[in-house]
Amino acid sequence: MGKVAITTGAAQGIGRAYAFGCAREGVVGLTRALASELGADNITVNAIAPGPVTTEASNSSDMTPEMRAIIDAQVIGRRETPDDLVGVAVFLASEDSRFITGQVINVDGGLNFR
Repeated sequence: MGKVAITTGAAQGIGRAYAFGCAREGVVGLTRALASELGADNITVNAIAPGPVTTEASNSSDMTPEMRAIIDAQVIGRRETPDDLVGVAVFLASEDSRFITGQVINVDGGLNFR
């Protein structure tokens, strides 16, 4: 079985981040369109939507007040790290997810409930 995984950003709109919002929704649409097209070939297509991820390149001193507010709105009271995305990525790449396609899975500490 083939797999396609796509990563997209948070579902909330961020002020003055029009390009980001448009790109994110484009990835969601692409995920669903590819899932529809490739399903007959037994290929699954899913996306991971992380919240704001803290990395060495994006430490908290660089954050805008809008970004801090988004992170503070998460239900899980800590910053997201790249390691928080690994389990979902491994699951989607495994045979355990063979009947899941066209989905966008939020991994954002409870920032968005869907």
